[in-house]
Amino acid sequence: MAEALTRSQRAAVAELVSRGKEQIVIIRPYRGGLVLHGMFYKNEVKDVGQIPRAESQRVTQDEVKLATGLIDQMSDGAFEPDKYQDDYRLRVLAMIDAKLKGREITTAPQPAHKPGPVIDLMEALKQSLRKAPERKAAGTRKARKKA
Repeated sequence: MAEALTRSQRAAVAELVSRGKEQIVIIRPYRGGLVLHGMFYKNEVKDVGQIPRAESQRVTQDEVKLATGLIDQMSDGAFEPDKYQDDYRLRVLAMIDAKLKGREITTAPQPAHKPGPVIDLMEALKQSLRKAPERKAAGTRKARKKA
């Protein structure tokens, strides 16, 4: 299929059903193999003008400063994809393994949902940013010890 699509300079369009949802996909050749790209149905694509905006809300300089500080705090260098894993997939594989070993699979009881206290998001961000220099300093100390 990859060779035929490459020679014809075409891509395939198909419908894929995943987790009970249908999706349009494009299958195209890439480096001797095939790549699948998820697409949107026409009704799922919105014109930017249709999306409501909070134009009546004004952003203060303090809010921009807080947001910039938060971005700086959370940015720690280059993206490392190995830091991330698909926990859902790992749990499913563990259940399959347990089932193969003859264990009974049960669902964990769900705790009753109790609403938490309402917090002031801006104040929480400010407190988080105040603690950021402490965390960075601690990280620097750890890095020096390792060196």
